Amino acid sequence: MNFRKDAIFATAFVSTYQQNSFHYTLSLMLDDDTAMKIHVRELVTDHFTFEAEQHSLRTSRTLCTALHIGNLGDTQVADVVEMLKKIPLTLPDCDKEIDHRFHCRNFLKQCIRSLNDAGIIRCPDASALVDGELKTYAEENGDAILLGGGTYKIKKSKICS
Repeated sequence: MNFRKDAIFATAFVSTYQQNSFHYTLSLMLDDDTAMKIHVRELVTDHFTFEAEQHSLRTSRTLCTALHIGNLGDTQVADVVEMLKKIPLTLPDCDKEIDHRFHCRNFLKQCIRSLNDAGIIRCPDASALVDGELKTYAEENGDAILLGGGTYKIKKSKICS
């Protein structure tokens, strides 16, 4: 599997601050290299901001895993960005048993739930996708990326279609 225009990926980037820690984002492919990377950034503790920025996935030094979760089809990237920027940057009730505070992983799960609800992708369990499938692949590849001897892995989700 390769990057291609219109593909939707759940992506994990290694954190250079803490081992076995990842930054979780949604990547909407604009072409075979560049994605619209949708994520939240923590400016100061517990204060997040929404970001949507173009990012070259092929040349990223910190991309660990890209998990293909669907395709945009007739949906425009700008429409997805507008929809996802409305997600509250707070811990959703469904994640409170797992997490004690909001972070990028919760935001990615909310993005996936929103895309599923809008009929853009079919992903019945965002938590299983992000906390299970994506995290597992990221952990398998994270050390190789941090040590400079590895490259990102692209996988097709077994949960989403």
